[in-house]
Amino acid sequence: MAICRFALPQPVNITPRRVSISQIQLQELTGGDFPEATVRVVCGAGTYIRSIARECGEALLVPRELQDSTRELRNPAGELCVGGTLTELERSRSGAFEASASLDFDEIRDKLDVRCLARLGVWSAAFSDAFSVPCAQQKGESPLQTVDSVLQHLPFAVLPPMKAQHWLSCGIVSVAAEDVLIAAEGQTAPKQHAALVHGESIRVFCASSPELLGISKVEQQDESPQRFVLRKRIFV
Repeated sequence: MAICRFALPQPVNITPRRVSISQIQLQELTGGDFPEATVRVVCGAGTYIRSIARECGEALLVPRELQDSTRELRNPAGELCVGGTLTELERSRSGAFEASASLDFDEIRDKLDVRCLARLGVWSAAFSDAFSVPCAQQKGESPLQTVDSVLQHLPFAVLPPMKAQHWLSCGIVSVAAEDVLIAAEGQTAPKQHAALVHGESIRVFCASSPELLGISKVEQQDESPQRFVLRKRIFV
């Protein structure tokens, strides 16, 4: 991404980086002296959308009949180009989360207030009229996503209650590679995580509760490559 600073007109060297872009779709094009395009991009982390706008402008060449001495903008190949810049950016999705399902701060505050009232047992029809929220939230369900919903890409292990309590007490526990599972895309049941490696982060659960206990890095045991220990931990 090029950064233009005040009183610094010299060009900035742009270092290429490898990113993942699965789709670039032109949704709308407005003509005129300064045409504008609305483009939808599906990409991975670390992608600079501003760079895509610039490169699209570099790919649009000035027709030969319109080329004259007043045009100076050239692409890396030395060809006269139209050029392009980013004027607006909206992130419609981040990972598994859609912007259309998001809440603003006022909505969160109101729904959490309703949840607190329900937990205190003071919910009434008057509150139902005052707050237009789903019945599930009137009963005390949080409108916010759980931490675990952000971590679905991580494999996980379900520990027996005593072993889970030992891990929560900063103890070191062992886990077999075959007991580390991962959510399979498009499948309802998880499958064995066959590619478990030393230093990988996994989610830790207890068999007696569906709540996430924390995250731990697995350490491979030298004497048994199919067994790992959970030593380092991050509580959530």
